Amino acid sequence: MTEHHDVPPSTGPTPYLPLLLDLVAGYLEHDHARVAATATDIRDAGRPALDGTMQEAGTLIAHLHTVAFCAGQTVHIADLQDELVQLVSRAVPLHHEFAIARALEAITTGVGDGCPFGPGDTGDLLLLHTAAAYCALAGITIFGTGAFTPNGLRLMGLAARSLRDERTGR
Repeated sequence: MTEHHDVPPSTGPTPYLPLLLDLVAGYLEHDHARVAATATDIRDAGRPALDGTMQEAGTLIAHLHTVAFCAGQTVHIADLQDELVQLVSRAVPLHHEFAIARALEAITTGVGDGCPFGPGDTGDLLLLHTAAAYCALAGITIFGTGAFTPNGLRLMGLAARSLRDERTGR
């Protein structure tokens, strides 16, 4: 059963980590209903939820890359791109492959604000979908299939947030 979130206003530390983790877990488990419901919750909550969840995605991506580096591994974006486009394409409207590839480029290079695709927040939501799917695939690449589970993902997300907050003095 898909759970819907009451998205809090953007006050306090970062209330958006559970939304990101549900989106990533949906991609991990290939649960399209969970991905769609969580994305709808984020979209309906408005710009603060979208921005806050994307910030959490950036933190988790950085943490995953740090874990890989410390383990002597590397995550090669080129190796994940085809699988990522296929995974995200199942969760977003048809014919967004170019925008997904552009979103992946923006995530990996840190350049650009969202995707130049779609009206309003559509491009940014697509960027968030791409970031969440990237987290799922990078986690599987680093830890292996079956080892990177939704429960492990939640612990990693909390650790990433804690380390970020410690560094930024939050």
